[in-house]
Amino acid sequence: MYRFLLTINAAKVLHIQKLIVVFLLFCSTVSCVRNNKCSRQSVAIARKDTFEKEIRHIYDPDSLLTLYDKSLSEGNMVKQMVLCGKYAKVMRDMSDFSSSIKYNLIGLDIAKELNDTMEMVRNYNSLGTNFRRLGAFAEAMGYHSTAMELIEMFSDSTSASALKNKAVTYNGMGNISLTMGYGNEAKKFFEQALSKEQLLGSHLGQAINYSNIGAIFHENNMYDSAMWYYNRSMQENVMAKSNIGISLCYESIGSVYEDLGRLDKAEEAYTKSYEAICDDKDMWHKMQSYISIGRINIKQKRFDKAKRFLDEALVVIRDMGSLELMADVDDMFYRYYKAIGNPEKALYFFEQSNTHKDSVSGEQEKNSFMEICISFEKLRNQRKEAILKEHNIQQRIRSRYITILSCILTALLLAVIILLVHLQKNEKRRADILNDMNNIKNKFFSIISHDLRNTAISINRSVKILADNSPNMSATDCKNFLNELSLTTDTQVELLESLLEWAKIETGKMEFCPAAYDIGQIFEMVEKQLYKLLKDKRISIKSNIADEVCVEADFNMISIVIRNILSNAIKFSYPDSVIDVVVTEIGGDKVLVEIKDYGIGMTEQDIADCFRLDRSVSIKGTAGEVGTGLGLVVCREMLGKHNSVLNITSQRGKGSVFSFTLNKSIKPQ
Repeated sequence: MYRFLLTINAAKVLHIQKLIVVFLLFCSTVSCVRNNKCSRQSVAIARKDTFEKEIRHIYDPDSLLTLYDKSLSEGNMVKQMVLCGKYAKVMRDMSDFSSSIKYNLIGLDIAKELNDTMEMVRNYNSLGTNFRRLGAFAEAMGYHSTAMELIEMFSDSTSASALKNKAVTYNGMGNISLTMGYGNEAKKFFEQALSKEQLLGSHLGQAINYSNIGAIFHENNMYDSAMWYYNRSMQENVMAKSNIGISLCYESIGSVYEDLGRLDKAEEAYTKSYEAICDDKDMWHKMQSYISIGRINIKQKRFDKAKRFLDEALVVIRDMGSLELMADVDDMFYRYYKAIGNPEKALYFFEQSNTHKDSVSGEQEKNSFMEICISFEKLRNQRKEAILKEHNIQQRIRSRYITILSCILTALLLAVIILLVHLQKNEKRRADILNDMNNIKNKFFSIISHDLRNTAISINRSVKILADNSPNMSATDCKNFLNELSLTTDTQVELLESLLEWAKIETGKMEFCPAAYDIGQIFEMVEKQLYKLLKDKRISIKSNIADEVCVEADFNMISIVIRNILSNAIKFSYPDSVIDVVVTEIGGDKVLVEIKDYGIGMTEQDIADCFRLDRSVSIKGTAGEVGTGLGLVVCREMLGKHNSVLNITSQRGKGSVFSFTLNKSIKPQ
């Protein structure tokens, strides 16, 4: 069982997480339906409908607040609920979203106390519209989703009221999807909303959704289809006698003409849009009309008229606080000043427009939302009638128990998943470590069984040949034979030293003790150690090292690194050549070390294989010297202790450059 759990891959873990979330949502939904479906019923329908008719033609905010205060003194919660909804709508039409949201929240709280599901739905949808216009799309979609869940739970979900609220909810979701660029999803929502409005026979509702579907075709440059839907929407708006709807249709039709380059027709449509809404209190749509007129006049180079509309729009929109409209009007001013040749103001409004676009879903909305919630809590506490019925309290307790249980279950399952993932990662880490150890072991035995063995056999044979034939050999032949034997033993010693150094590093037995050292003195010491090799091939080292350049390094390790690189350079350099050593300070806190030879060089594949244990490079030098293939591996490991890397640039036949960096240090006193 343990091995089976460890084999669960990442895809299966993700699948398990999704199943858990779906399961918990299902459990919560079932519980909510069981506990709440039967109890969510509209209250005092007759009284509410009567009062709604009484205030139908009241749009003055002060008059509505006066009636609201009177309902508070009477303790009439039904009137309070209706007045909150009406006042919130009036404030939204005036683009006072803060006040609208406050009273939506108050109305929502009253609707919950009265168990009026449809009134809750209306408030959630209104909140969604407000937050969408503020640019807070995530919050807006959350409110619309909650509204849809309540409608589905409502005992009479096929009633006219439920159908209307479904249409409003689908429309809100569609508007959010369209604004965020999800055209296909938006079209599905609008078609759902349209079907509900057709069942209800609502001209205004159909007009809204025909227009929205037309906007999707418009977005996809399908102008004929867009124009058909806009004209269909216009017909329904005329039958509904909706000036706002008629204005919006002219706005949309003008936009199509504008995209088609028919600017005169576009201006005519925008002007009709403005005339239809000029006396209306819906400032949001009125400002959209102003911006469109400004834009079309800029394109037609009628700059005075454009600026007149844009100036008025800017003042109103600033008071509204809509980031979306601020971004639009700033963009129009940018185009205006660019067109009249004022680059400074054009740049200012360009930056302002981008700032507002970036802030549409930013912290400003979140802070505004928190302020609204705080204000709402203060207003709610002023109401005297706030006693909940006993069965509502019990429902909340049950819901709380379910929530706590769900959280505990989720936490336990998440803990199990995290444990499984952790175990799987540990298993992979152990497998990687074992693989590395196997590579080290294989390389170690390869060196012992091949390089050391062959060299030892070669020395043994040479000694036997010398012992058997020395009486018959001349002094010159003996000397040459001994020189070859010396080279072989030198290779053997070099191999053993590299092998021991590498083994110490891999087993962690080589201590790392950094201190401040003069890099020039280290090079001088290593050059003396390599004197015989340099003399035999008549190679000189040309150093370009500033006086007293100190580095933070482990003396033994850096000495080995420099010796290995210089030995490598000597081995592959031609006789009578030069090796350049350059040490320079870079960046104020680093020292760059470069060792350049002009020997046989390496290919890109040779460089890539230099640091692979299973493909270590062993190329014969210019005098037939044989390498071990371990020196550069040792250099890499030791430089790694110094948080440095060994860089190699080389070209076949032109030599190689080995470089690395060390931390600069202050010379010890």
